Order: sequence, then structure tokens, then C-alpha cells
Amino acid sequence: MPTQFQSSYAELADYHAQALGDLRRFLQDIQEDITRDERSRKIEILSCGVSLISFELFQGGISDWQLHLNALISILMDDNTSVMDLLREIEHGKGGSSESLAWQGTALSFLVTVILWFDLLSCVSTNSPPGMPYRELLDSNLVDMSTTMGVQNTVMRAIGDIATLASNDDPRYPSRGTEILNECHQIENNLRQALDAIHHDSPIPRSTTDSPVVPGHMEKVRHVTQVFASAALVQLSAAIPDYKSETLSVHSMVEDNISAIKNIRSPQDTRGLIWPICISGSMASTSDQQNFYEKTLKSALNGATRDFGNCATLLDILKWCWNSRRAGDVNHEKYWRHAMADIGTCLLV
Repeated sequence: MPTQFQSSYAELADYHAQALGDLRRFLQDIQEDITRDERSRKIEILSCGVSLISFELFQGGISDWQLHLNALISILMDDNTSVMDLLREIEHGKGGSSESLAWQGTALSFLVTVILWFDLLSCVSTNSPPGMPYRELLDSNLVDMSTTMGVQNTVMRAIGDIATLASNDDPRYPSRGTEILNECHQIENNLRQALDAIHHDSPIPRSTTDSPVVPGHMEKVRHVTQVFASAALVQLSAAIPDYKSETLSVHSMVEDNISAIKNIRSPQDTRGLIWPICISGSMASTSDQQNFYEKTLKSALNGATRDFGNCATLLDILKWCWNSRRAGDVNHEKYWRHAMADIGTCLLV
């Protein structure tokens, strides 16, 4: 590893250790501070937790992120003050002055959105269902993924549904087979409707929040949503082996994802597409498709073999999948999760 990376990562490890110590002391302080209300305490704790996950992601997203994410979900799902209750209290103006509710609402909505994002996307690595009540949060528009993350709620809902089905898809229970396939068909229809709406330039649904629209943001939402929706179709076919689309092959779905990614112009924005690149890239079956994903990740790496992030590890995962196919294993069941298991990592994508 180049000297500059060695020194940078050593410095990063020092900051990480210091951050953990500071967080421990901070949590002790706020537990002893009776002047803070329950919402303020939760917001401060959640902020620290999100920072730690971001820090782990900055280091490569392969170590302690699960520990931090599970802790945050446990806090949000506390029986005494669940996330749904807190968001609804703020929405209805309960439990504080208008000024305090305003900042608490903005902060809590942002933090819950980020944690839900990590929760939904990490399922492809853990093969576990989402830990948060994603359907209630997304369907009721208590959080708006498009504002913060650039992906419409309907697509994130589908990603959560696929993860839930994949974690429950057990061949020991054949009686659920028809039920699962029917749900898969409905998920595919929902994703295709979202893609059709983008292709026909239909208005993008937004939440009921009063967040301002940044010029050009809605166009970016269209492009990013298209990338994630096309990858979710690939996820559906790969994670539920018994389900086969009646209209498109996996190869065609990957082609659609490549076309969608080409609409993303900024290299920095490409770094936010790790999840769809992982899903669709691992299922790339031709040299042209594989070369595209490899070139995209190497462009994000900017010529380095390792960076501050998870691009380098993801490239290793994709190459494992591709090498399996070149070796004659054309079974589409060999995808990202099998690569992670063989490599010995659980990458936060």
C-alpha cells in the first residue's frame, strides 16, 4: 500500500478510537442531564451513531457497522418512544414549542431517513429482513427518501419487500411458494410502474413535508431512482431463484441498469451508487457489461487500489462473481452474497 494511504489510514484509526471514547463520555453526560427532553436525547444519540456508521463506511464498510446499525435500530424501536410515535408527535405539533419542534422535526426526519437507508440496503449483505417498520414509514411519507437520498419511496419500499421475501424464502416451506411468487410479481409491477413514470416524464410524487426543492434536484431524483429501480429488478431475480420475470432476462435487466448509470454524470454521485452497482454488477454476464462496471468503479477510485470508502472491496466482490462464471459456473445463484461469504466480508453497500 502506498505510504500516503498507510499514514492516512493510521490517522483515521486514531480518530476512530477518539470518536468512540468521546461518544461514550457524551452518552454518560446526556443520561445525567435532566434538562434535555426525550426527543433531544434521542436526536443526539442517533447523530453520534450515524456518524460512527459513516466513519466505518469511510474506512471501507466492512467492520463494525452492523453493531452500530443494530444499536440505532434498537433505540428507534424502543417500546416506550418508538420512531413512529416521535415523528407523529412532531408532525402534530405535540410536546414542545414551535421553534424546538421545528429543529427536532428536521433533525429526526433526516436521521431516521439515513438509518432506514442503511437498514434497507444492508439487507443484501446480511440476508436479514429490515429491522425498521419501513412500510409504515415510507407509505405514510413520514420520511421522504427522494429529498435526502435521491430515490423515491416506492422503489425503496420494493427493495425492502424483496429483502423480506429473500430472508424468508426457505425451501423447507413449499406451501409459501405460490404466495412468494405472487408477491414477487406485484413487486416487479410496482418497479416497472415507477420506471415507466420516469420514462414518460410523469411528476415525481413527494412527501407532505415542506422541504424546499433545490433546482435540478428532481431531475437527479429521476436518474438515481431509475438506477435503483433497475437494480432492484435484478435483485428480485437473483435473490428469489424460483421467480422469473415474464418479460425480461437478467441480462436485459443489467443492460437497463447500465443505461441508467450512464445518466449519472458526476463521479462523486457515482460513489452513491454502490448498492445498485453491487447488485447488477455481480450479475453481469458478458465482457462488455463487466468492463462497464469495472471501469465505473475504477473511475471512482481514481487510479488507486484502495480508497476511503467501499469501492475497492466492491470491485473484489464483482470480480469473484465474474471469475465464477468464466470458470464455467453460469448458475445465477452465484451472486454478491456468495462472493462476500467466500471472501469473508460483509460489506455495507
